[in-house]
Amino acid sequence: MSVVYLVRQGTTLHRKDGSLLLCQGKRPVEKIPADELDRLVVLGAVTLSPSAVSFLLSRGIDTVFLSFYGRYLGRLNAGTRKNVYLRLQQYDRLRDAPFRLAMARQIVRAKVLSQTGVLESRLKDGPNPVLSRGREQLLEAAAGAARAGDLASLRGFEGRAGAVYFRCLEELLRTPDFVFHGRNRRPPKDPVNVMLSLGYTLLLAALEREVEQSGLDPGVGCFHELEYGRPSLVLDLQEEFRVPAVDLVVLRACNRRVMRLQDFYFPDRMAEEARDLAEFSELRREAPVVLTYEGYRKFIGLFESRCGERLSVRTLSGGEGAAGGRRHELRALFRRQVARYVRAVKGEEEYEPVVWDSRR
Repeated sequence: MSVVYLVRQGTTLHRKDGSLLLCQGKRPVEKIPADELDRLVVLGAVTLSPSAVSFLLSRGIDTVFLSFYGRYLGRLNAGTRKNVYLRLQQYDRLRDAPFRLAMARQIVRAKVLSQTGVLESRLKDGPNPVLSRGREQLLEAAAGAARAGDLASLRGFEGRAGAVYFRCLEELLRTPDFVFHGRNRRPPKDPVNVMLSLGYTLLLAALEREVEQSGLDPGVGCFHELEYGRPSLVLDLQEEFRVPAVDLVVLRACNRRVMRLQDFYFPDRMAEEARDLAEFSELRREAPVVLTYEGYRKFIGLFESRCGERLSVRTLSGGEGAAGGRRHELRALFRRQVARYVRAVKGEEEYEPVVWDSRR
C-alpha cells in the first residue's frame, strides 16, 4: 500500500502520462508514480486539475481532503461497494436494541482499558498518585460500561473516562516544551491538541476507506448517535484504535522531542499560508495553533510509520481470536477488525474490539 500526502500549499496536481505531477505554478515540484498509489491525502490549498480528478477516479485511487487545520472535509472515489444485502443485514441488526447495546459496551470497554494501559505503562517506572487514582477511576468506568443498561448511561461512563484520561495525560509528558491542560478542539488551541486532532482525523480517514470497501454503511453505528453526514460506524471502530494509533504516537513525538515548538505556527507569528480563509475567516483574530509545512511532514511520517508497526494487542476475552495475544501490523488490524464487524453483522460471530496490550 502506498499513501501520498500533498501538504505544500498553493500547488496544483496534474496528470502527466501515466503519472501525477505536482506543480507550483508552472514549475514541477514532485512526480508521483501511480502504479502502486493506493491513497492520496490532500491538505489545505492544493488544487486538483480536471485531468487529475479523472485519472484518480479511473484508477480507483482513494482521495481524501483535509483542511489545512486537519479537519476532515470529504473524499473522492468512484462509488462505494454496492453490497445492498450486507447493508440490509446491517440495518436489521442495528434495529435490534440488545445487539446494538452489547456492541457499544464492547467498544467502550476496549477503549477505556487501552487508556488504562497507558497509565499502567507509566506506573511501571515508579509510583505516581495522580496516575494511580486515574487508573482506579478508569477501571471503575470500564466496569460501569460493562453493565450499562442503555446507551445514554454508557455514553456517560465513556465521557467520564475520557475526562480522567486526558487529565492524566499531562503527567505523561516529560518535556517542558509541550504543555497540556486537557482536551480541546474545533479548533485545537495548543500543539498537543493539534497533533491529537490531526491524528484522529488521519485514523478516521484510514478506517472509513476499509468500511466502504467492506460494503458496510459507514453512517450506521452502534455507539455514536446517528446524524446526517456523520460516519457513525467509522467513529465506533475508531475508538479501539485511538490509543495505539494516535495517543501513543503523540506522547512519543513529544517525549523524544521528535516534534518541537518550531514545527507549529502560533497566532502571534502566523504565516499567511497557515490561514485557511475558507474555513476560519470569521476567526482570523483567533487563528488557532497549526502545524508548519515541515511539522505536517514530520507528524504524518510518524503516523504512517506507526500504521506499519507490529503491535501487541489482545481481545477483551484475552483469547487468540482475531488478534488476541499476538503482534499485528496496525494497518492490517484496521482491515481485520472491519472484516470481523461484517461477520458480527451476519451473525457468524460476536464482535470483539482489540485492546492495546501494555504488558508486552
